[in-house]
Amino acid sequence: MIFENTKLTLCLLIYKHLLKSKRNYFNIKMIKAASEYQIHKINNFTGCPVTFTLEKIGGRWKTIIINNLQSGTKRYSELKKMMPAITEKMLIQNLKELQVDDLVHRKVISTIPAHVEYSLTEIGTDLTPILMAMYQWGLKHAQQKINSPTAYND
Repeated sequence: MIFENTKLTLCLLIYKHLLKSKRNYFNIKMIKAASEYQIHKINNFTGCPVTFTLEKIGGRWKTIIINNLQSGTKRYSELKKMMPAITEKMLIQNLKELQVDDLVHRKVISTIPAHVEYSLTEIGTDLTPILMAMYQWGLKHAQQKINSPTAYND
């Protein structure tokens, strides 16, 4: 039941996002026209809302970055301190990807010294219920694995 509600919420949020957005999420210039794989990839992204969402927030760090920004605007150094295991290269790369996907807003503050602040956009904030559902699922299944270490070995 929880999964069905999450799936419905996910689909509604994605369609809402697609209707609001005027951006081209699939930079066609970067894709070779003759590549069947790339054409199939585009069809998957536009045809399946779950695949589309995973393309935008998938990976090891994106959901953690989004989760850290839910509490408000953060400077780059604050994000780095919140995620000590991430390399600078990966943090910068993931922040740029989230910015291109219009999930994160980057604001340059021209003071001396200059600094950058990151915050969630409205579309990024729409991911909150999805992240909460992932959190609940993780709590439930992590506890099951602790209680029964062989539960996933069957």
